[in-house]
Amino acid sequence: MPAAICNARPTSRIEMRTPGVGTVRHLDVVDAATRRQFITMLAAAGLLTACGDDGDGDGAGVGDSGDTIEVTNAFGTFQVPLAPQRVIGLEGRRDFETALALGLSPIAIGSNAIDGGELAPFIDFDLTDVEVIEQTEPNLELILSLRPDLILTRSSNIEGLLDDLRPIAPLIPVAPDGPWRTDLEGVAAALDRTERLAEVLAAYDEQVDEIRTRHADRVDSAVLAIVQYVAGDRFYSSSASGFYLQVQTLADLGGVHLPFLDGGGSVLFDEGFSPEETGRLADADAILVIGTADDHAELADSPLWQQLPAVTANRVVETDFRTNYGSVYAATACLDLLDQVYGTLA
Repeated sequence: MPAAICNARPTSRIEMRTPGVGTVRHLDVVDAATRRQFITMLAAAGLLTACGDDGDGDGAGVGDSGDTIEVTNAFGTFQVPLAPQRVIGLEGRRDFETALALGLSPIAIGSNAIDGGELAPFIDFDLTDVEVIEQTEPNLELILSLRPDLILTRSSNIEGLLDDLRPIAPLIPVAPDGPWRTDLEGVAAALDRTERLAEVLAAYDEQVDEIRTRHADRVDSAVLAIVQYVAGDRFYSSSASGFYLQVQTLADLGGVHLPFLDGGGSVLFDEGFSPEETGRLADADAILVIGTADDHAELADSPLWQQLPAVTANRVVETDFRTNYGSVYAATACLDLLDQVYGTLA
Protein backbone atom coordinates (compact mmCIF):
# COMPACT_ATOMS: atom_id res chain seq x y z
CA MET A 1 0.00 0.00 0.00
CA PRO A 2 1.50 3.37 -1.00
CA ALA A 3 2.14 5.32 2.16
CA ALA A 4 1.22 8.53 0.34
CA ILE A 5 -2.37 7.30 0.00
CA CYS A 6 -2.94 6.00 3.54
CA ASN A 7 -1.20 8.97 5.08
CA ALA A 8 -2.91 11.55 2.90
CA ARG A 9 -4.31 14.39 5.01
CA PRO A 10 -6.50 17.38 4.16
CA THR A 11 -5.27 20.72 5.28
CA SER A 12 -7.34 21.86 8.28
CA ARG A 13 -8.42 20.24 11.54
CA ILE A 14 -11.22 20.50 14.07
CA GLU A 15 -11.97 18.82 17.37
CA MET A 16 -15.27 17.00 17.78
CA ARG A 17 -16.58 15.86 21.14
CA THR A 18 -18.57 12.68 20.85
CA PRO A 19 -21.89 13.11 22.72
CA GLY A 20 -22.41 10.67 25.54
CA VAL A 21 -18.97 9.10 25.21
CA GLY A 22 -16.76 11.97 26.26
CA THR A 23 -13.87 11.32 23.92
CA VAL A 24 -12.43 13.95 21.62
CA ARG A 25 -11.67 12.93 18.08
CA HIS A 26 -9.52 15.11 15.83
CA LEU A 27 -11.08 15.25 12.39
CA ASP A 28 -9.65 16.57 9.18
CA VAL A 29 -11.89 18.99 7.30
CA VAL A 30 -12.03 19.49 3.55
CA ASP A 31 -14.46 21.18 1.23
CA ALA A 32 -17.06 19.01 -0.48
CA ALA A 33 -15.29 18.80 -3.85
CA THR A 34 -11.94 17.81 -2.34
CA ARG A 35 -13.60 15.34 -0.01
CA ARG A 36 -15.45 13.62 -2.85
CA GLN A 37 -12.28 13.48 -4.94
CA PHE A 38 -10.36 11.97 -2.02
CA ILE A 39 -12.96 9.29 -1.29
CA THR A 40 -13.50 8.45 -4.95
CA MET A 41 -9.76 8.01 -5.40
CA LEU A 42 -9.58 5.61 -2.48
CA ALA A 43 -12.61 3.65 -3.65
CA ALA A 44 -11.33 3.35 -7.19
CA ALA A 45 -8.00 2.09 -5.94
CA GLY A 46 -9.67 -0.42 -3.61
CA LEU A 47 -7.97 1.17 -0.63
CA LEU A 48 -10.89 2.12 1.61
CA THR A 49 -10.43 -1.06 3.59
CA ALA A 50 -6.65 -1.16 3.58
CA CYS A 51 -6.07 2.39 4.76
CA GLY A 52 -5.41 2.38 8.45
CA ASP A 53 -5.02 -1.41 8.55
CA ASP A 54 -1.53 -1.97 9.87
CA GLY A 55 -2.06 -5.66 10.51
CA ASP A 56 -3.05 -5.30 14.14
CA GLY A 57 -6.29 -7.23 13.56
CA ASP A 58 -8.55 -4.52 15.01
CA GLY A 59 -11.52 -5.45 12.83
CA ALA A 60 -12.68 -6.19 9.33
CA GLY A 61 -13.31 -3.53 6.74
CA VAL A 62 -15.00 -3.53 3.35
CA GLY A 63 -14.38 -6.83 1.62
CA ASP A 64 -13.15 -8.60 4.77
CA SER A 65 -16.50 -10.01 5.90
CA GLY A 66 -16.63 -13.26 3.92
CA ASP A 67 -19.55 -14.24 1.72
CA THR A 68 -21.75 -11.57 0.21
CA ILE A 69 -25.19 -11.30 -1.34
CA GLU A 70 -26.10 -8.89 -4.11
CA VAL A 71 -28.76 -6.45 -2.99
CA THR A 72 -30.49 -3.79 -5.07
CA ASN A 73 -32.41 -1.09 -3.25
CA ALA A 74 -33.25 2.59 -3.45
CA PHE A 75 -29.60 3.51 -2.89
CA GLY A 76 -28.12 1.27 -5.62
CA THR A 77 -26.79 -2.26 -6.08
CA PHE A 78 -24.31 -3.57 -3.52
CA GLN A 79 -22.44 -6.71 -2.54
CA VAL A 80 -23.60 -6.95 1.06
CA PRO A 81 -21.58 -9.11 3.49
CA LEU A 82 -23.60 -11.85 5.18
CA ALA A 83 -21.49 -11.52 8.32
CA PRO A 84 -20.71 -7.78 8.58
CA GLN A 85 -18.29 -6.83 11.33
CA ARG A 86 -18.18 -3.03 11.14
CA VAL A 87 -21.78 -1.85 11.01
CA ILE A 88 -22.97 1.73 11.30
CA GLY A 89 -26.58 2.56 12.17
CA LEU A 90 -26.45 6.08 10.84
CA GLU A 91 -29.93 7.35 11.75
CA GLY A 92 -29.59 6.36 15.36
CA ARG A 93 -32.93 5.05 16.55
CA ARG A 94 -34.68 2.70 14.15
CA ASP A 95 -31.41 1.92 12.34
CA PHE A 96 -29.69 1.09 15.62
CA GLU A 97 -32.54 -1.10 16.87
CA THR A 98 -32.75 -2.86 13.51
CA ALA A 99 -29.07 -3.75 13.66
CA LEU A 100 -29.34 -5.09 17.21
CA ALA A 101 -32.51 -7.06 16.49
CA LEU A 102 -30.80 -8.82 13.60
CA GLY A 103 -27.78 -9.80 15.69
CA LEU A 104 -25.38 -7.09 14.54
CA SER A 105 -23.20 -5.03 16.88
CA PRO A 106 -22.78 -1.48 15.55
CA ILE A 107 -19.44 0.25 15.87
CA ALA A 108 -21.12 3.64 15.38
CA ILE A 109 -24.63 5.02 15.86
CA GLY A 110 -26.48 8.22 15.13
CA SER A 111 -26.67 10.86 17.84
CA ASN A 112 -30.43 10.71 18.26
CA ALA A 113 -30.03 7.29 19.88
CA ILE A 114 -28.46 9.13 22.82
CA ASP A 115 -30.23 11.33 25.36
CA GLY A 116 -28.39 12.84 28.28
CA GLY A 117 -25.36 10.73 27.44
CA GLU A 118 -27.32 7.48 27.70
CA LEU A 119 -29.27 5.05 25.59
CA ALA A 120 -32.96 4.51 26.25
CA PRO A 121 -33.45 2.17 29.22
CA PHE A 122 -35.00 -0.49 26.99
CA ILE A 123 -31.75 -0.83 24.99
CA ASP A 124 -29.14 -3.11 26.59
CA PHE A 125 -25.95 -2.26 24.73
CA ASP A 126 -22.45 -1.27 25.82
CA LEU A 127 -21.48 2.10 24.31
CA THR A 128 -17.80 1.68 25.16
CA ASP A 129 -15.72 2.33 22.03
CA VAL A 130 -18.85 3.05 19.99
CA GLU A 131 -18.64 6.25 17.97
CA VAL A 132 -21.59 8.66 17.96
CA ILE A 133 -22.21 10.42 14.65
CA GLU A 134 -24.21 13.63 14.47
CA GLN A 135 -27.45 12.48 12.93
CA THR A 136 -28.52 15.74 11.29
CA GLU A 137 -25.09 16.45 9.75
CA PRO A 138 -23.21 13.14 9.43
CA ASN A 139 -19.45 13.64 9.37
CA LEU A 140 -18.14 11.92 6.26
CA GLU A 141 -14.51 11.87 7.37
CA LEU A 142 -15.47 10.12 10.60
CA ILE A 143 -17.55 7.55 8.71
CA LEU A 144 -14.67 6.91 6.33
CA SER A 145 -12.18 6.52 9.18
CA LEU A 146 -14.34 3.77 10.74
CA ARG A 147 -14.00 1.57 7.63
CA PRO A 148 -17.57 0.24 7.78
CA ASP A 149 -18.61 -2.84 5.84
CA LEU A 150 -22.33 -2.03 6.13
CA ILE A 151 -24.32 1.16 6.71
CA LEU A 152 -27.98 1.17 7.73
CA THR A 153 -29.58 4.54 7.11
CA ARG A 154 -32.73 6.35 6.19
CA SER A 155 -32.57 8.63 3.15
CA SER A 156 -33.41 11.87 4.95
CA ASN A 157 -30.51 13.97 6.24
CA ILE A 158 -28.03 12.22 3.94
CA GLU A 159 -29.32 13.24 0.52
CA GLY A 160 -26.23 15.32 -0.16
CA LEU A 161 -23.90 12.54 1.03
CA LEU A 162 -25.22 9.60 -0.97
CA ASP A 163 -22.66 9.89 -3.75
CA ASP A 164 -19.92 9.96 -1.11
CA LEU A 165 -21.32 7.10 0.97
CA ARG A 166 -21.87 4.61 -1.85
CA PRO A 167 -18.15 3.90 -2.42
CA ILE A 168 -17.49 3.50 1.32
CA ALA A 169 -19.80 0.58 2.16
CA PRO A 170 -23.05 -1.11 1.10
CA LEU A 171 -26.09 0.94 2.08
CA ILE A 172 -29.31 -0.63 3.36
CA PRO A 173 -32.32 1.71 3.65
CA VAL A 174 -34.35 1.83 6.83
CA ALA A 175 -37.69 3.63 6.49
CA PRO A 176 -37.98 6.96 8.33
CA ASP A 177 -41.55 6.17 9.36
CA GLY A 178 -44.33 3.64 8.91
CA PRO A 179 -44.69 0.17 10.44
CA TRP A 180 -41.49 -1.02 12.10
CA ARG A 181 -42.33 -4.67 11.48
CA THR A 182 -42.53 -4.30 7.70
CA ASP A 183 -39.29 -2.37 7.73
CA LEU A 184 -37.49 -4.93 9.89
CA GLU A 185 -38.70 -7.75 7.65
CA GLY A 186 -37.30 -5.98 4.59
CA VAL A 187 -33.86 -5.44 6.13
CA ALA A 188 -33.76 -9.02 7.44
CA ALA A 189 -34.50 -10.33 3.95
CA ALA A 190 -31.77 -8.15 2.42
CA LEU A 191 -29.24 -9.45 4.97
CA ASP A 192 -30.48 -13.07 4.82
CA ARG A 193 -31.32 -13.02 8.54
CA THR A 194 -34.91 -14.23 8.42
CA GLU A 195 -34.37 -16.97 11.00
CA ARG A 196 -33.15 -14.41 13.53
CA LEU A 197 -36.09 -12.20 12.58
CA ALA A 198 -38.57 -15.01 13.26
CA GLU A 199 -37.24 -15.37 16.81
CA VAL A 200 -37.47 -11.65 17.46
CA LEU A 201 -41.00 -11.31 16.14
CA ALA A 202 -42.15 -14.43 17.99
CA ALA A 203 -40.99 -12.91 21.29
CA TYR A 204 -42.82 -9.66 20.54
CA ASP A 205 -46.02 -11.44 19.50
CA GLU A 206 -45.89 -13.59 22.63
CA GLN A 207 -45.83 -10.47 24.80
CA VAL A 208 -48.74 -9.00 22.83
CA ASP A 209 -50.74 -12.15 23.53
CA GLU A 210 -49.83 -12.12 27.23
CA ILE A 211 -50.93 -8.52 27.74
CA ARG A 212 -54.10 -8.95 25.75
CA THR A 213 -55.00 -12.04 27.78
CA ARG A 214 -54.19 -10.34 31.11
CA HIS A 215 -56.36 -7.33 30.32
CA ALA A 216 -58.85 -8.94 27.93
CA ASP A 217 -61.95 -7.13 29.18
CA ARG A 218 -60.21 -3.75 29.41
CA VAL A 219 -58.45 -4.00 26.02
CA ASP A 220 -61.82 -4.56 24.34
CA SER A 221 -63.70 -1.79 26.10
CA ALA A 222 -61.44 0.85 27.69
CA VAL A 223 -60.81 4.02 25.70
CA LEU A 224 -57.20 5.23 25.92
CA ALA A 225 -55.75 8.60 25.00
CA ILE A 226 -52.12 8.65 23.91
CA VAL A 227 -50.77 12.18 23.65
CA GLN A 228 -47.50 14.04 23.77
CA TYR A 229 -47.49 17.35 25.60
CA VAL A 230 -44.92 20.00 24.78
CA ALA A 231 -44.67 22.63 27.51
CA GLY A 232 -45.80 26.06 26.41
CA ASP A 233 -47.05 24.63 23.15
CA ARG A 234 -49.64 21.93 22.43
CA PHE A 235 -50.80 18.34 22.71
CA TYR A 236 -49.94 16.03 19.82
CA SER A 237 -51.07 12.56 18.79
CA SER A 238 -51.76 10.45 15.69
CA SER A 239 -53.74 7.50 14.49
CA ALA A 240 -52.31 3.99 14.33
CA SER A 241 -51.15 4.79 10.79
CA GLY A 242 -49.45 7.97 11.94
CA PHE A 243 -46.19 8.79 13.70
CA TYR A 244 -46.58 7.69 17.31
CA LEU A 245 -45.28 4.19 18.00
CA GLN A 246 -47.30 3.95 21.20
CA VAL A 247 -50.52 4.24 19.15
CA GLN A 248 -49.27 1.72 16.59
CA THR A 249 -48.56 -0.70 19.45
CA LEU A 250 -52.03 -0.14 20.91
CA ALA A 251 -53.37 -1.28 17.53
CA ASP A 252 -51.27 -4.45 17.80
CA LEU A 253 -53.07 -5.17 21.07
CA GLY A 254 -56.44 -4.44 19.50
CA GLY A 255 -57.03 -1.63 21.97
CA VAL A 256 -59.31 1.37 21.58
CA HIS A 257 -57.83 4.83 21.02
CA LEU A 258 -59.80 7.97 21.79
CA PRO A 259 -61.76 8.38 18.53
CA PHE A 260 -60.97 12.01 17.76
CA LEU A 261 -57.27 11.25 18.18
CA ASP A 262 -57.51 8.27 15.85
CA GLY A 263 -59.34 9.77 12.92
CA GLY A 264 -56.87 12.01 11.14
CA GLY A 265 -53.73 10.09 10.29
CA SER A 266 -50.85 12.40 11.16
CA VAL A 267 -52.95 15.57 11.13
CA LEU A 268 -52.83 15.89 14.89
CA PHE A 269 -49.12 15.21 14.87
CA ASP A 270 -48.73 18.15 12.52
CA GLU A 271 -51.20 20.53 14.16
CA GLY A 272 -51.96 19.32 17.66
CA PHE A 273 -54.44 21.04 19.95
CA SER A 274 -53.95 23.74 22.54
CA PRO A 275 -53.82 23.40 26.35
CA GLU A 276 -57.11 25.33 26.43
CA GLU A 277 -58.65 22.30 24.65
CA THR A 278 -57.47 19.82 27.29
CA GLY A 279 -61.12 18.93 27.89
CA ARG A 280 -61.11 17.03 24.59
CA LEU A 281 -59.42 14.23 26.55
CA ALA A 282 -62.27 13.95 29.05
CA ASP A 283 -63.74 10.81 27.47
CA ALA A 284 -60.54 8.83 27.94
CA ASP A 285 -60.70 6.09 30.55
CA ALA A 286 -56.90 6.25 30.94
CA ILE A 287 -54.11 8.34 29.45
CA LEU A 288 -50.55 7.65 28.35
CA VAL A 289 -48.81 11.02 28.24
CA ILE A 290 -45.43 11.59 26.60
CA GLY A 291 -43.09 14.40 27.58
CA THR A 292 -39.93 15.56 29.27
CA ALA A 293 -39.76 16.17 33.02
CA ASP A 294 -40.56 19.86 32.40
CA ASP A 295 -43.52 18.95 30.18
CA HIS A 296 -44.97 16.65 32.84
CA ALA A 297 -44.40 19.27 35.55
CA GLU A 298 -46.28 21.92 33.56
CA LEU A 299 -49.22 19.54 33.08
CA ALA A 300 -49.26 18.77 36.81
CA ASP A 301 -49.76 22.48 37.47
CA SER A 302 -52.59 22.81 34.93
CA PRO A 303 -56.10 23.09 36.45
CA LEU A 304 -57.62 21.85 33.18
CA TRP A 305 -55.44 18.76 33.24
CA GLN A 306 -56.23 18.10 36.89
CA GLN A 307 -59.97 18.17 36.13
CA LEU A 308 -59.81 15.28 33.63
CA PRO A 309 -61.57 12.16 34.97
CA ALA A 310 -58.58 9.93 34.13
CA VAL A 311 -56.27 12.28 36.05
CA THR A 312 -58.46 12.54 39.14
CA ALA A 313 -58.74 8.73 39.20
CA ASN A 314 -54.94 8.28 38.90
CA ARG A 315 -55.28 6.49 35.59
CA VAL A 316 -52.31 8.22 33.92
CA VAL A 317 -48.93 6.76 32.96
CA GLU A 318 -46.02 9.01 31.96
CA THR A 319 -43.27 8.25 29.47
CA ASP A 320 -40.72 10.18 27.43
CA PHE A 321 -40.18 10.72 23.72
CA ARG A 322 -37.82 7.75 23.34
CA THR A 323 -40.81 5.45 22.98
CA ASN A 324 -42.23 7.59 20.14
CA TYR A 325 -40.25 5.93 17.40
CA GLY A 326 -37.99 2.99 16.73
CA SER A 327 -38.19 -0.71 16.00
CA VAL A 328 -38.94 -3.83 18.00
CA TYR A 329 -37.20 -2.71 21.21
CA ALA A 330 -39.12 0.56 21.43
CA ALA A 331 -42.32 -1.27 20.47
CA THR A 332 -41.74 -3.77 23.28
CA ALA A 333 -41.23 -0.86 25.68
CA CYS A 334 -44.57 0.52 24.45
CA LEU A 335 -46.20 -2.81 25.28
CA ASP A 336 -44.86 -2.50 28.83
CA LEU A 337 -46.30 1.02 29.09
CA LEU A 338 -49.69 -0.07 27.82
CA ASP A 339 -49.63 -2.94 30.29
CA GLN A 340 -49.22 -0.30 33.01
CA VAL A 341 -52.00 1.86 31.57
CA TYR A 342 -54.47 -1.01 31.53
CA GLY A 343 -53.30 -1.89 35.03
CA THR A 344 -54.58 1.47 36.28
CA LEU A 345 -58.08 0.34 35.31
CA ALA A 346 -58.03 -2.85 37.39
